Amino acid sequence: EAVAKGDGAAPVAEETAVAVGAELYVAVGSFGVAANVDAAEARVAALGYPVLRGRSPGGTAGLVTVYAGPFADAATARQAREALLAAFPDAVVVGP
Repeated sequence: EAVAKGDGAAPVAEETAVAVGAELYVAVGSFGVAANVDAAEARVAALGYPVLRGRSPGGTAGLVTVYAGPFADAATARQAREALLAAFPDAVVVGP
């Protein structure tokens, strides 16, 4: 179940398991410090992408991954990844 996060002034993100259905996401990073999660979310949102947080299936306990998306197709996800690489050099497309 997704949990809304935010105080109304910042972009609202959801925490959920990712790779739902046929949607694709760009994983921009995994963070163990809440302030770093918040900063990454703000940066993704400032670049104009929808943002959510979640735990990667099989990921390290205690880390929260920040995702841009969802994107409906691989071409759109790849374009978003290219745009996000300057801010997040380890960004990868994830999905089904």
